[in-house]
Amino acid sequence: MRLQTYIAHSGRCSRRKAEALIASGHVTVNGQRVTQMGIEVDEHTLVAVDGQPIQLAPTQTFALNKPRGVITTLSDPKGRPCVGDIIAEIGLPLYPVGRLDRESCGLLLLTNDGLLASRLMHPRYQIPRLYRVAVEGKLRDAELIPLRKGVRQQEEPFEPMKVHLLEYRPIAQHSILEVTVHEGHNREIRRAFESIGAKVVFLERQAVGPIRLERLHLPRGAWRPLTERQVNALRAACRLKTPSK
Repeated sequence: MRLQTYIAHSGRCSRRKAEALIASGHVTVNGQRVTQMGIEVDEHTLVAVDGQPIQLAPTQTFALNKPRGVITTLSDPKGRPCVGDIIAEIGLPLYPVGRLDRESCGLLLLTNDGLLASRLMHPRYQIPRLYRVAVEGKLRDAELIPLRKGVRQQEEPFEPMKVHLLEYRPIAQHSILEVTVHEGHNREIRRAFESIGAKVVFLERQAVGPIRLERLHLPRGAWRPLTERQVNALRAACRLKTPSK
């Protein structure tokens, strides 16, 4: 993970303050003073601030079943409902792994393990994210071919998606689909369907890698810590070693 993120996740200060400490020469990495942002470090790197070694806080990872209408931030200056309100009682500095837009719901992982978070979000590690999607109207399988090949919207290319048409519900006039992606572009699925003239009316994230919402038995708006076994499964998916006890 990046040096400023490492410092922030140690609990020493915020990431913005960490950047200021680096720029002003207060930080050393393996005994060498650094003043540039973006240096990559890990749990084996010796990082010190003003000569005092710092370490990452004990890591914990939680799962939240995010409701619709809640934004994926820890606070909101406009006073809108946010994830930080829901997890405040946990009393730990946790950070969302990626985002779910305000109108989407489902599985959101939160952790203070910066390395795990960065691996889960990095396209290199191809961590699948499974969604259940409802779209207005009756879609035909042939209409989904562009999504499976990869589409471009407003000059932004989207990766090929795995799209499975499950059913059409005539009363609601909605098509129900399962969609799997490996990247995290802003509103990627909604925008991809827009590119073929289809409007998403419901989107729920059902899985991130090996962690599936249905196996967690979490009501909407509820959270719980992942078990050691679940965290180790996530780490294995990201090609991270299991921490030694």
